Amino acid sequence: MSFAMIWGLTVAMQHQNQSGIQYKNPPGKDVERKQFHSVENRAMPMSIRLTAWEKRERMLKESIFQQIPWRSVGSEVQGGRVSDIAVPTGQSNWIYIAFATGGLWRTENEGQTWTPLFDNQSSFGIGDIDVSADGKTIWLGSGEANSQRTSYAGTGVFKSTDAGQTWTNVGLHDSHHIGRVVIDRKNPNTVWVAALGPLYSQWGERGVYKTTDGGKTWNKMLEVDHRTGAMDIVLDPRNSNVAYAAMWDRDRRAWNMLESGPGSAIYKTTDGGKTWNKMTGLPSGEAMGRTALAISPSNPDVLYAFVDNQGPDMDQGSYDEGVRSGTLTLTRFLNAPWDVIKQLDNGDLSRFLNGRIPRESKVDDVVKGIKDGSMSADGLKNLILQQNPNALDRDMNNAEIWRTNDGGKTWKKTRPDMGDHGGYYWNEAVVDPNDPDTVYTLGLLVLKSTDGGASWNPIARRNHVDHHSFWIDPKNPNRMLNGNDGGIYVSYDAGDSWNHWNNLSVGQFTTIAVDTATPYNIYGGLQDNGTLKGPSTYRPGFSDINLWDAIGGGDGSFIQVDPRDGGRIVYTASQFGSHSARNQETNERWNARAQGRDLRYNWISPMLISPHHPDIIYLGSQKLHRSFNNGRSYAELSGDLTKNIPNGDVPHSTLTAIAESPFQFGLIYVGADDGSVKYTPDSGLTWKDIATPAPERWVTRLIASTHKKGRIYCTQNGYRQDEWTPYVWASDDNGETWTSIAANLPFEPVNTIREDSTDENILYVGTDMGVYVSLDRGASWMTYGTGIPHTPVHDLVIQDKAEEMVIASHARSVWVVSVKWIHDLSDKIKESKFHEYNLDVPSGRNTWGYERSAAYQDPEARERNIDWSFWVKDANGKGTLSLVGEDGKEAVSKEVMVNKGINFTSLGLLLKAGDPKAPGKKDPKTAEEALADPFEARRAQYVPAGKYKLTLKVGGETFTADVEIR
Repeated sequence: MSFAMIWGLTVAMQHQNQSGIQYKNPPGKDVERKQFHSVENRAMPMSIRLTAWEKRERMLKESIFQQIPWRSVGSEVQGGRVSDIAVPTGQSNWIYIAFATGGLWRTENEGQTWTPLFDNQSSFGIGDIDVSADGKTIWLGSGEANSQRTSYAGTGVFKSTDAGQTWTNVGLHDSHHIGRVVIDRKNPNTVWVAALGPLYSQWGERGVYKTTDGGKTWNKMLEVDHRTGAMDIVLDPRNSNVAYAAMWDRDRRAWNMLESGPGSAIYKTTDGGKTWNKMTGLPSGEAMGRTALAISPSNPDVLYAFVDNQGPDMDQGSYDEGVRSGTLTLTRFLNAPWDVIKQLDNGDLSRFLNGRIPRESKVDDVVKGIKDGSMSADGLKNLILQQNPNALDRDMNNAEIWRTNDGGKTWKKTRPDMGDHGGYYWNEAVVDPNDPDTVYTLGLLVLKSTDGGASWNPIARRNHVDHHSFWIDPKNPNRMLNGNDGGIYVSYDAGDSWNHWNNLSVGQFTTIAVDTATPYNIYGGLQDNGTLKGPSTYRPGFSDINLWDAIGGGDGSFIQVDPRDGGRIVYTASQFGSHSARNQETNERWNARAQGRDLRYNWISPMLISPHHPDIIYLGSQKLHRSFNNGRSYAELSGDLTKNIPNGDVPHSTLTAIAESPFQFGLIYVGADDGSVKYTPDSGLTWKDIATPAPERWVTRLIASTHKKGRIYCTQNGYRQDEWTPYVWASDDNGETWTSIAANLPFEPVNTIREDSTDENILYVGTDMGVYVSLDRGASWMTYGTGIPHTPVHDLVIQDKAEEMVIASHARSVWVVSVKWIHDLSDKIKESKFHEYNLDVPSGRNTWGYERSAAYQDPEARERNIDWSFWVKDANGKGTLSLVGEDGKEAVSKEVMVNKGINFTSLGLLLKAGDPKAPGKKDPKTAEEALADPFEARRAQYVPAGKYKLTLKVGGETFTADVEIR
């Protein structure tokens, strides 16, 4: 048996080496499951979330702030994560793009303009879509299937029969994540769904489902077990009773991702799903991961399976390491039988072992042990793993392409090796519509084969990485669409060149910060699109997209901006604690990461500028670090402040939140992803555990009050337990006691909280569906604003000078809204029946209708409006807004909707548009005609100048304001 085969065994063997220390083999997938996934959970029923969504909809209609407008400020330049592309076969100029969290959009003019179609539903996450031939009927499987750390659960399957204007949730609410939706082209009322099921828990609705009545009822056609769901399904275009389904056994926890399992397999049915046969001749067992299926439209007997193999690759000997003969490499070492290894020259062995074994183990002694038999194959392997637990992972996680030419009777691996190209996050495949031997696979890169998978070459190299969707026009194969983490790309020359359609604000922002410049700038970290800086005055569709400038790479993480000099120094980060700093005036850059052995950093590791001096920086790993020199060096203020829960392949038990009291230097609070909350009153000399009543839930934010010493706020969420409970806590005694202030918040995970700097009673929270505000320190909450879709708010900040709230949407980039309305809402105003904020009356009446225009243009009837903002205490419903002259005659009026609270309305002053085609008068006969306007009939007519009463009648009440048009 070769050394590689010995190592590939999943049984954990042990070896006693000469130092007396025992080392274990790296765990196999079965061991990984037992170690990190032994406790099974059930998700909170999705009915609770649907009820919460209905509550949110009611709150939107009842909020006193419901008319305050949000505005999008970009960014657009980077795009956002795409989950699927669909183009109707009979309407190829209609292109539907589904984003992982950024909604569903349609363009009818090759990406010039877009229409959002799915903005205010109970789910914003999308797994897959399919559309009818005419593009009118859309089936949408909610909940992204890529199983990433922010792959949000959906609320079932949605259907639209009017091209996305209206939607109906047609069921499968507990499916959470949907990998594929397929319409039967021969019977549009028959639809297949590959339901993957919950990500962080077991059970739920998993497997292959089918409806034959347009979604009224569903039948489960294929089920494996409570851990395994369906990832993909394809139908034979000749006979839709023939279908292939790819099942995926996967489970994610905050500390580990189990990407594979024995439930993963490919199945085939020939009777519409009544019976299924498990395909043989393919990978199977614990290492079988996500699989993508691609059927050839031109020869449906040809099917490709793109398999994520999480185990050893038995064809590893074919790997080309680019090393000349005569050198012992890792692959050659793993392939050689132990007896052959023992025959190697001492020098070859020494060069191989140098740097691969612990320093205390002398290379000469180990070589001697190999030669005299005292060092076994297992012993050497464990010695190498002591130095680096991943040292022997060369042959793990391989993409494999399998092909059948006979409808699944036999399968053949098309190429011995593909490398680490696939994985749980990608794995899609597409066959050319006219050539069964031309196939594309999507992973980190897009690979193309023209010989049935035997050889491959990358295409779209200039496109963003991490590819999730690919479409080829069946009528014009030169026209292609590619969707990835950077958005949408189009090619018109079969992939030789690509254009980026980056005119949608669909960035997945995770963090947000602002500077003190005028106008201020916004800084945000994004998933897989680095850190961007852009102006708060940005207007999507009008501003130059490059005004949002990249100032950091990777997956953008925590940001802090030095308050001095308008934001001279900015601190950015990417995943797992890669912190850096930059002086924006001098462009000096430096590493701002705390160094040390065995530090664990969260994916978004926290950083804080001390409120006591901007040169003081706090940074969180599992420990708290402090710098007095802008992050150039750090001292540890603690040991491990977490529960130190065993980690798998994801760093866990890491700090996620840091806060320092502005009242006392060194009074610091920290929170962790494992629920730990601690504080120190003395810069880390002593620490105290102050866990909340939810001690196992991820801490998303800690805030130290600017109004009272010892007052802190903490938010947590159960996203990683598939739970939607809102956790918002307040303490006035440094966390000795906690009080829930979630109050009337719907069941939506809470991501962040902020305290208003001007009023201690005003609080803001961001949840997985939007923003809420409290005017009474959390005794009650209201939704805030209008014009923004339901969106996961990962972070928010208040720019005090501008009196604006800025949010990081993990779906739709950055949004801004005024909070001046909250600040101006005094108790006196709240008790008033009516209060006028602003009344804006247009001026220059004598010029209306007489604006100069170019000779080639017809005169325009420009809008002239009176804008009125006001507060009403009790009136609610439809009303009438009118303008009444001094003679008592009504000049103009319209019906308006008035809501209890702050209102914004306008009344147009245009009476009649002119006729641009009316002929001008010629040849005056009188002196009066000589002075007359010959184009009077072409000019718009407006309300005459004069004094008026602006009158609002609603709910039996009448409110007026004096208006003068002049």
